[in-house]
Amino acid sequence: MQDCDHAGHRVYARRLFANKTTHFCVQCLKCLRVVKLPEHGNRPFIRADEVPTGRKIHDFIETKDAQ
Repeated sequence: MQDCDHAGHRVYARRLFANKTTHFCVQCLKCLRVVKLPEHGNRPFIRADEVPTGRKIHDFIETKDAQ
């Protein structure tokens, strides 16, 4: 597996789980991993109100769905 610095490739994403719960995170568009950031307490998932105002929230891209 490649190492990725996630620089310049991070977006806020909305992830819908099989149990119908929605979670928010920061996802790297290069490697598709969830990125833990210090400004969010290094947590993989964050509350909706932690997404900065004005930032677009993308749909989470599953690794199996990537081309």
